[in-house]
Amino acid sequence: MSVYHTLCFLSAAAMLIAFVNSKIGKMQTTIAITAGSMVLSLLILIAGQNNWFHLTEIATETVTRINFEDFLLKGILGFLLFAGGLGIKLPNLKDQKW
Repeated sequence: MSVYHTLCFLSAAAMLIAFVNSKIGKMQTTIAITAGSMVLSLLILIAGQNNWFHLTEIATETVTRINFEDFLLKGILGFLLFAGGLGIKLPNLKDQKW
């Protein structure tokens, strides 16, 4: 699987988990996506242990091909910092100044 296909798959999984959460769970989105990804990971591990399909080799090969330093520092860090800054409420920050 290429990087493009991996990112598309992860984005689709996150959107599916968020959609199910909005209809059923009503939890905070970040918590729901984290919990949903943990459940999906456990299901994939259980399926691999029961020899239903073998995704372990593909996942291991994909993760070892990624240069995480370049990916994090040159690729996604700016987006993560920007998204974190969007959640800051200035009135709450003003109340906490010295």
